[in-house]
Amino acid sequence: MVLLVAGITAAVMAFGLPGDVRSLLERSMCLIPGDQECEDPAAGEGDESGDGSGGEDDESGDEDDESGGGEESGDEGDGGEESGDDAADIDPELTEALIGAEGELADAEEELEDAQSDFDEIKDELLQLLKELIGLQDAEDCLTEGDIVACIWTVVGFAPWGKAAKVAKKIPAIARLVTKWRRRSGRLDDAEDAASTARGNRDEALEACTSRNSFVAGTPVLLANGGYRPIEEIGIGDLVRTTDPASGETRAGAVTNTISGEGPKDLVDVWILTGEGAERVTSTGEHRFRVDGTWMPAADLSPGDRLRTAAGSTAVVSGLNGFAAHRDVYDLTVATTHTYYVGQGAGNALVHNAGPCPDLDSLSQSARKPAKGPGKTQAGRSYQKHRDRGELPDVPNSELKNAGEELVDDILTSPDTRVQNVTGGQGKGGTRFIMSRPGQRDVGITYDANGEFLYFGLF
Repeated sequence: MVLLVAGITAAVMAFGLPGDVRSLLERSMCLIPGDQECEDPAAGEGDESGDGSGGEDDESGDEDDESGGGEESGDEGDGGEESGDDAADIDPELTEALIGAEGELADAEEELEDAQSDFDEIKDELLQLLKELIGLQDAEDCLTEGDIVACIWTVVGFAPWGKAAKVAKKIPAIARLVTKWRRRSGRLDDAEDAASTARGNRDEALEACTSRNSFVAGTPVLLANGGYRPIEEIGIGDLVRTTDPASGETRAGAVTNTISGEGPKDLVDVWILTGEGAERVTSTGEHRFRVDGTWMPAADLSPGDRLRTAAGSTAVVSGLNGFAAHRDVYDLTVATTHTYYVGQGAGNALVHNAGPCPDLDSLSQSARKPAKGPGKTQAGRSYQKHRDRGELPDVPNSELKNAGEELVDDILTSPDTRVQNVTGGQGKGGTRFIMSRPGQRDVGITYDANGEFLYFGLF
């Protein structure tokens, strides 16, 4: 570049041509009110057996928690079905892979945003300098050319003779900016490639999480208004008929995500008796149907099983046929209840939309639901409790909301997060995400079986 500057300058001059002891005290204070489940300091700081009790700071029974975030989900209802089998059934390995991929993508997109910002800054600076010499249009054209240096040299060569001295004076500045432009352009290209690779890895992780639980194209989905629509035509924001199996309440539910996959699939034709014969629904073998108060994969169904219908009654499975085929398959994510109905008329059946991995976006949003107190959200309120005990970094009350929500997102996107199905205690049937923190106790989040945020915990 030095030679380029010298060369151009010489040419211009020659020719006129124009680039953690306090824990015991805390437990004693905790037990005084008698309405809390308190952490046992002797319980062990690394007990991660997944039974919902070891090592965690349980936050149940908070009288001022607006949404009852510390209460066990699904233990009360209005005559609904038993919910003991409504475990989340999350696959820890697949979920950890998805979390890692999401974290990689978040980092890549942040780098891409920074690289784009730096590139735009130098581009604007170079554009402003060039347009003084060769005009706006020529300057913009140069910045879109493959070889910017050659373009600038060519255009400067045709600059009016009256600007020769001005061009000669600006050439060193142009050269410095072009060097920065090239460096930042290279960084931007690398960031775009990294982001593209991260998106591909994330999509593969999602495919691994969702491909097990799906329906073939053409499967009718019961809409909130009583109509039907093929599953592949359902979009985000559409309202479908959904039922909370714990309470038995049926209502409209919004679709928050649509999922598709293709390739070799292990499928099952489920024939459901109706008054006029039988209705066939074809799903992947692992998609779960509601059968006599529990969830059962399609591949485990048997003739005579009774499926839950939208009318609150049951429909009988009359036959099954398992087979392998290359098919396009589809699934839906439905807010809150995570259920919807497939099949038409009297042959509809309640199915679960949850695959082996949770919807990380829905988990994040659950932590952002309103709560009383300075934290204003469930995550903020839970963060405040741990802050007040000196277990999480001290932030002013005005920052509790942001601190809680940022901690949730850090845990849900960290490659150092491990995943557990909770088989006992307050979060039974739910899922726990625990992020490693070298040199200090690990921090985690417990969600109930419906994906509702319960509390932060230390492990």
